[in-house]
Amino acid sequence: MKLRDAILNRRSIRQYNDKEINREEIIEILNDAVYAPTHHFRQTWRFIYIEGEEKDKVLANMDKIYEGLDPIEWKLEYRKQTIAEAKAILVVVNEKDHPDPIWKLEEYGAASALIQNFQLLAYERGIGVCWRSHFFLGNQGKFLGIKDNEMNAGVLTLGYFDEVPKAIERVKAEDKFTVFKFDEIS
Repeated sequence: MKLRDAILNRRSIRQYNDKEINREEIIEILNDAVYAPTHHFRQTWRFIYIEGEEKDKVLANMDKIYEGLDPIEWKLEYRKQTIAEAKAILVVVNEKDHPDPIWKLEEYGAASALIQNFQLLAYERGIGVCWRSHFFLGNQGKFLGIKDNEMNAGVLTLGYFDEVPKAIERVKAEDKFTVFKFDEIS
């Protein structure tokens, strides 16, 4: 598969078939995905992989995980369905604490580049991925072992798929493209 084809044809996959995910294949993909750009070569990311019985336990405990939060606000039933349908879940975590406020943005940017690499490489192997950014935030991440100095950069639901969703038209770059012209600073 050509890189351009992977970029243009990759979709967020939310419906998976019954084929189980191979953990070793996910590690192989991650070993390639870590070639993402990372500021000062810090590579502060780490990965939490949830599969099988452990995924079932997470699902069974979703009410406790989100206890005290408004279930409508957090769309608890939607989250339960999402986890139930995924064959495995990969949580990408990175450090967030540093005296320099730009550092947190750089680390999140690096983790995002890694996630995009992962999505493209997984798609090439027929593994569907949906990047979800709003699962297990804050206190909800503590049960996974996400530390206070870390942030959840993304929760990736994984599974093999039979159909690729239709493409949604993207905004053309030229519609958002500006050529800068420098004016004298007064």
